[in-house]
Amino acid sequence: MEEILTILVLSALGAVARSAAAVDNRWLSSKNEGPASTTLYLEKHGTPDTHKWWSVTIVGTEVRLAWGRLGGFGSRPWTRTTCLTMETPTLARKEGLRRLKVKLRNGYTVKKGAAA
Repeated sequence: MEEILTILVLSALGAVARSAAAVDNRWLSSKNEGPASTTLYLEKHGTPDTHKWWSVTIVGTEVRLAWGRLGGFGSRPWTRTTCLTMETPTLARKEGLRRLKVKLRNGYTVKKGAAA
């Protein structure tokens, strides 16, 4: 829980590089080799057509990605999902982290209370 709070605080301050580094340190820890899952939920709001969400869940060797558009902003909501299977849990965390860093650079922010 401590690492999630660190990510939320750093994201709120706009320190994308530092928040990505905090995620990196926690996700790549050898203590997380078990079957427990890690999920992060991000949102992006801006012009009328950029009310989007994105999430990544790491479960063992699987990277589960989900994304879509939020409803209620003059557009219909939609959702897409995909699941990638990596060779090891460490590779799965690295792939999830790589994709997370891209989203943080593109203006997505971690939604408070939505990380598990």
